[in-house]
Amino acid sequence: MESTLAAYRGQTAWPELIHGRPAVVYPRQLAAGPVRAGDGWSGQRQPEGWAEPHPLWSAVLDGQQLTITGPGGPWYSGLLAATRDRRRAARTTGAVLQITGEFTNPLEFPAAAAAGLLQLCVVKLTFTGDTW
Repeated sequence: MESTLAAYRGQTAWPELIHGRPAVVYPRQLAAGPVRAGDGWSGQRQPEGWAEPHPLWSAVLDGQQLTITGPGGPWYSGLLAATRDRRRAARTTGAVLQITGEFTNPLEFPAAAAAGLLQLCVVKLTFTGDTW
């Protein structure tokens, strides 16, 4: 499961289901642009209201294809990893969580999370086409 954004760098961003919310996880080196608080990114110790979708971002789920666009253009284009749980979570939350931070692969992600080295951004999710 490779995103077009990540493919040109030879690495992969990956979809997850985290605390009941669909998420896309990008190692920092795969971020399509700077990760700034003014663009909706928040550290793990989030300010109040962080969990609301940020207006500078949009996400569209068309069938199983997820496209996320933010300041400066596209950030992710790939599969949602459409298990029943992820489809249900996408419909229930109406949002997707983006996560980036100081890790380079999935094996380093738990340690980065435990050390508080993640940045989060919530994006409103719109459904088009056949989304189950």
